[in-house]
Amino acid sequence: MASRLSAGLKRLAVLVLVSTLASGAAAEVPASATTQLNTAYAALDGLIRRARPNGTLPRWSEPDSAKVLAQLWDTAAILGRPPYTSKDVTVLLAILQKQIQVLRTYSLFPPGPGVAPDTVRNTAVFQDEITRAQIFLIKTISAAIPAMNDSVGQLGTLGMTDMRRQGLRRTRLGLQELVTGAVQTLRNPSLRPANQTLLAESLRDNAAVLAGATPQGDRPALRAAIQLALPSLGAAALAPMQSVVAVLSGAPCDRLCALE
Repeated sequence: MASRLSAGLKRLAVLVLVSTLASGAAAEVPASATTQLNTAYAALDGLIRRARPNGTLPRWSEPDSAKVLAQLWDTAAILGRPPYTSKDVTVLLAILQKQIQVLRTYSLFPPGPGVAPDTVRNTAVFQDEITRAQIFLIKTISAAIPAMNDSVGQLGTLGMTDMRRQGLRRTRLGLQELVTGAVQTLRNPSLRPANQTLLAESLRDNAAVLAGATPQGDRPALRAAIQLALPSLGAAALAPMQSVVAVLSGAPCDRLCALE
């Protein structure tokens, strides 16, 4: 998971390029989204600074920490509702960057000074937090994709410079790697059934959008990753992931997905 998180963050470093596709204020993302996110992120940072000396991080099971984390992952307050358009691209990708940092905080938490992170252990220990962070990332990705599709449609052939094309393709790959990372989390044998189900249902609920941004040539690898996860799943998580496989097979591919 560590390599995928790092790669995903590097891919999304091209946000400046992609953000040049957008103009004006956000459309359906709330005007207060950035303030809400930054306030919650700052509060989480304060909790992290207090928890680290004790060899841990803020936990979903702790009421004070859960309150801050719930604000950080408040879908209505931060993502609003569809439809998302090109005017939302900048803020949605900025939200993605910050949420990736939250996921990295938990996934790459080192067990001690100078010790490399154990991502498998962290996924087990911090599974409540990692699962919810990935769920919110999936929701954010599913909001960003239609916004980017709208941008691609508005640009047309003449507006699609090579720099923009390359930026969009790298960002698309970064989004795919984050989705694959969520699928790989499902393979962790320590993941409790409740968290399995929450993550699997989120992937199912957003499958049409996610699949529609995955190029045909990349779908077999994602399908294979899901197939590898299936034996680890309980009954409640198995059906949603089987549904994802079915959606992945039939989803159309255009605009962002079709960029070469």
